[in-house]
Amino acid sequence: MTDSRNQRADVRSGPTSAVFTDAIALTPAEPEHFDLAFTATTQPCPWPKAYGGDMVAQATAAAMRSVEGKTLHSMHSYFLRPVDIGAEVRYEVELLRDGRGYATRQVRGYQNGKPVYTCLATSRRASRAPPRAEPPVGVPDPPNCPARPAYLRDTAAPRGTMTDTSEEY
Repeated sequence: MTDSRNQRADVRSGPTSAVFTDAIALTPAEPEHFDLAFTATTQPCPWPKAYGGDMVAQATAAAMRSVEGKTLHSMHSYFLRPVDIGAEVRYEVELLRDGRGYATRQVRGYQNGKPVYTCLATSRRASRAPPRAEPPVGVPDPPNCPARPAYLRDTAAPRGTMTDTSEEY
């Protein structure tokens, strides 16, 4: 007797990292609109259109391939149109700025000649600062912090601008 849950898990065999790297695999292409271009294929999913996370991951990979010596700092994504499952998406990368500390890229995804996705990504050079900031001086550890009602009662102005209703709340 076969368990259907095990069958579903076996659909994609192999280590998780291999499944992910296959999902974000990019093929270099000749740019049509911007500076660099790549193609990728969306992965199967149970919905009628492709999973947006595929496009985010693929666009991230495309942006990161265009930057050397910096790591991804931030990314803002916009989904413009639904994407067909298992169909090729063309990612065009525009090199907007390469500074000493930061690099900025715009990535647009196209399918069937229409824009389906766009993002703005910034990458930054590694910081020489220590990995952690020193704890603030004079601030108690979380377990030793007073409860909010006690803190407000003890530190707030005698009446301030609170109304009776607000104070009762």
